[in-house]
Amino acid sequence: MKYFSNKVSKILTLAVALFAFNISGIKAQNKNLSNDIVILYTNDVHCAIENNIGYAGFKEYKNECLEQTPFVATVDAGDAIQGEVTGAIDKGESILKLMNTVGYDFAVFGNHEFDYGMDRLTQIVKKSKAQYLCCNLKYTGSKNNFLKNTIPFKIVNYDDIKVAYIGISTPYSIKSSTPTFFMEKEKYVFDFGTGNGGKDFIERVQNAIDAAKKDGADFVIAVAHLGIDDEPGFEAYTSINMIKNTTGLDAVIDGHSHTVMACEKVLDKNGKEVLLSQTGTKFQNFGKLVINKDKKISTELISVIEKKDEKVVSLISDIKVQNEKLLNRVLATSDAKLDINDKNGMRQIRNRECGIGDLVADSIAYAGGTDIAFVNGGAIRKALSEGNVTYGDIFSIMPFGNTVCTAEVSGQTILDALEFSYRFVENESSDGKNPIGESGGFFQVSGLRFSVDPKVKSTVKLDSNGMFISVTGQRRVKDVKVLCGDLWTDIDPNAVYSVTSTDYILKSQGDGYTMFKNAKITCDSFMFAYETIEKYLTKQLKGKVKEKYVGSKNERINISEAK
Repeated sequence: MKYFSNKVSKILTLAVALFAFNISGIKAQNKNLSNDIVILYTNDVHCAIENNIGYAGFKEYKNECLEQTPFVATVDAGDAIQGEVTGAIDKGESILKLMNTVGYDFAVFGNHEFDYGMDRLTQIVKKSKAQYLCCNLKYTGSKNNFLKNTIPFKIVNYDDIKVAYIGISTPYSIKSSTPTFFMEKEKYVFDFGTGNGGKDFIERVQNAIDAAKKDGADFVIAVAHLGIDDEPGFEAYTSINMIKNTTGLDAVIDGHSHTVMACEKVLDKNGKEVLLSQTGTKFQNFGKLVINKDKKISTELISVIEKKDEKVVSLISDIKVQNEKLLNRVLATSDAKLDINDKNGMRQIRNRECGIGDLVADSIAYAGGTDIAFVNGGAIRKALSEGNVTYGDIFSIMPFGNTVCTAEVSGQTILDALEFSYRFVENESSDGKNPIGESGGFFQVSGLRFSVDPKVKSTVKLDSNGMFISVTGQRRVKDVKVLCGDLWTDIDPNAVYSVTSTDYILKSQGDGYTMFKNAKITCDSFMFAYETIEKYLTKQLKGKVKEKYVGSKNERINISEAK
């Protein structure tokens, strides 16, 4: 189905009239068709093309809705093209084909839509049948960029009701994707509206709402990738805070925090109820927003679909066949699972040393030939399962496509990086229900040993984008030792050390690690990060994962209060 905004030429206006006539004809033939406007939505699919409902189930439900009403739209709230092997292996091309086959009408940028670089994102936006929306992102550079094909909002006419779709993307994207992607000549040229403590962000969103209202919108739906988590330094950019500080929204279809939220009611700046919904992640659910004949709006989540769309099933099968031979090649065996979670199933890779983190860090150190290596916990996405370890397994562990580099840095730089890395760590890793003190930038390390004292309040100073500036006071990371050959020695702030990490950390200041900005790169992007695991497993470990990686023994990162 094609939709047209209220800003069209005379020719398109005639086309809209003809289209409306055809719809009326359909309704005349089938009096059971309703006037309900149905908006189906996904968020944070992260390449889970077959999980639970999957794209085939989602498309089938869309087909069924079209049998009930001609007014059906599909939208995605971000983080669709990255997260598993299927996306990484062709930089989102397979996911794009699936989304085009489903027939998405609108999409917004999650923070991980940027992970393959701006050139690749430009291609995706051009090839996508969905219109990408974003009202809060501005470009001030001099190159061609994807924003030329992106608009702040779009109004769709459903008979006599006009619905505006507004796109909003999280400013956290700069920090959690690759910061240098947002730069030209070492200056930021993409701006999500982070100035004035969030006031610029709110102003951009409000301007889009007001413009949509001025253009005649009866309902304004925000399709957002903001989330509800209060990430330190980004509290102003949650969907809840956005609603509380704006007026004119009717509903927010959200993403980013992977929250399962069928329908929450949040009061806007004028005290009006705004519906807020999010589906979780990886097709746990999808959402359904309905505007009925009485102009009442509601949202719900759907978690079970038995039937699948055959065309989408066939496309998924073709994609799997293309990737299967490479992904199923066995590289090694493991006698135990190396998990990213603790024994209670609580995620631990972002706030504690983990066996899988040790393995990955050692793999990177081995590939770089250095005594020291580190990798951000957010880059490690899956456990290493017991039994055969395939190429697909290691790809899934580190799916982002980052390369590894070696660099020469001072001991002081390493100390600053560690202080920045563990600034959120708390004495306990969870509150019994959720992990606490997490950071995607939490370092898993090789060749380093130290303690972290959670009772020392972090004195790390950050800029408005959450990037490191300095350490202004007492440090919580103590007794740092470096493995030099077979000896553990105290780190020397004035000495120069050779380290290996990803280009994301050493070259792109990913997760805010600006202290590496001027690091001397001695070997540049010589191998993909997942390939270092392959090399380590097959060459160093001889195809057998050793017992030392089972469990977390706090041998490298000892988190405890100083006595």
